[in-house]
Amino acid sequence: MDTAGVSVLVRIRALTPSLHPAQRRVAEAVLRDPAGTAELPIGRLAQECATSVATVMRFCRSAGLSGYPELRLALARETGRESAAEGPALSADIDRDDTLSDIVAKIGFSDAAAVQDTTATLDLDALAAAVDAVATASTAAASASRSRVAVVSCTAAASLKPILATMSESVSSRSMSAESAGPSAADSRPVSRASASRSSG
Repeated sequence: MDTAGVSVLVRIRALTPSLHPAQRRVAEAVLRDPAGTAELPIGRLAQECATSVATVMRFCRSAGLSGYPELRLALARETGRESAAEGPALSADIDRDDTLSDIVAKIGFSDAAAVQDTTATLDLDALAAAVDAVATASTAAASASRSRVAVVSCTAAASLKPILATMSESVSSRSMSAESAGPSAADSRPVSRASASRSSG
């Protein structure tokens, strides 16, 4: 994923689940209070996260930064910009003393941030490849389905041929029998009438 132009908080949020536990604690501390983290010396942040200065430095490199000073500058710049544009930033953490209105606002803020993070870090090339793969698979499935229908139709037609042939032969035999029986029956009836006339005369 190309991280150029992507917010440092967005990057940290995206990589947090994949970090080792010690680095994850640093990431969670940064996300929980980015403005406060920007004011902390590296040793103090490491102490609050129960880890070492070296781990904080490794976390910075994992986030695509050269070191802790760059992290502090990026956080200060980003939190300052958000404060100027939107006022005090909401925290996603729900406290015991929060009102229902506060809880709803925090949930909305958290969901909106998640959507923004997803769109900001989305790899469009990977998405396009996935869409093409699904479309190709759908086309192949449809083609295979049509082929199966054609095979079944041909098989059914082949199995019906002997039955149709037998039926045709049966009809032909009955027709020939009727034709051969017809004239003899017709001839016998006039003869019988003629015989009856001569007898009566």
